Amino acid sequence: MLTRSLANYRSAVTIQRSWPHLARARTGTKHYFPSVSSTPHLHLRAMSVNIALPNLQNWAELRLNALLNATTEETFNEAFDGFLSKDVKITFNGGELSRNEYKKQLQQQTVNEAGAQVQFGGVVGVNTALEAGAVGLFYTATIVQNSLVLGTPSESQVNSSMNLFIKVDKSLSSPHLPPGVHGDFDGRRVFMLNQVSVSAAVEGN
Repeated sequence: MLTRSLANYRSAVTIQRSWPHLARARTGTKHYFPSVSSTPHLHLRAMSVNIALPNLQNWAELRLNALLNATTEETFNEAFDGFLSKDVKITFNGGELSRNEYKKQLQQQTVNEAGAQVQFGGVVGVNTALEAGAVGLFYTATIVQNSLVLGTPSESQVNSSMNLFIKVDKSLSSPHLPPGVHGDFDGRRVFMLNQVSVSAAVEGN
């Protein structure tokens, strides 16, 4: 029994490392990923894998985690494009923003970032089929910077609520999958985003 449990644990760790976008996010839990890509690489050896798509609530949590934890320009751009449609309509703190304006707003929060700790206070879905629906979520993100203040990494905290409308982006084409990998291409993107957000430096840093 112990041998089987250890094997199952190692298998779960392998899946988490190879396919972090397939890991199940849970409401009220904290996630810390020093660097997360929205398009993880598949490391496969003589095996067949069926890729199962997460539901919309988990999809929103995982894509947002990838975006907030991006520590390089490349991973940020990858996560941003994996989250928002090119035709997205955005309302941020009561004002309309273009996609590029919103991107710059997020980059100001994550510039010089070493990592982020994200805690979801709640995630709900309305009329959510697997391919389309509305998702509302609240999260707190503590962003750790590379810069030091009195020898300690500086931190900022973001509290935000977000309402999303997600559907399949038909302008995207399915990539070629490696041999032995089967499943649906996840072309879901956010087409409407309404966010209220405040941020402040963490006291003591």
